[in-house]
Amino acid sequence: MYTKECQDDRIIKHSLEIVKIQSFKQVLAREGENFVKQHYTNLECSVTDAGERWIQYLAGRWAAKTVITNCLTKDESQSANLTNKNHDQSISWLNIEISRLPTGQPLVKLFGKYQERATRLGIKQWLLSISHTAIYAVASAAVVVKNSQL
Repeated sequence: MYTKECQDDRIIKHSLEIVKIQSFKQVLAREGENFVKQHYTNLECSVTDAGERWIQYLAGRWAAKTVITNCLTKDESQSANLTNKNHDQSISWLNIEISRLPTGQPLVKLFGKYQERATRLGIKQWLLSISHTAIYAVASAAVVVKNSQL
């Protein structure tokens, strides 16, 4: 049965993003609390880590939101339109939320225009991985759709 399900599904897009922690730290210092409020949901901000681990966590979530946006778009210009502040205000990074399952596995939740786009694409599942060190944060995402949606 599992083999049959795999035959009906297909990974249609993959994206990888690497963020330098030092560069991300500079953005946070320059933009301040507004940056966090504009790009991270309350749930994402409720993590209790502080200091460097908090910055690594945010950078990992930033990378994850970037790869999710990339997977929802056909090209770079479409990706820019989804995240452009001057574009439709219902399209924002707050419409992507990364939470954790009890196993620690990241879970993608989409809202608004992002959810509409995922539904139109027939996305069945997100395969998301996030990791970070003191120097880099990285995220990788792939989307699985039913073959019938292609």
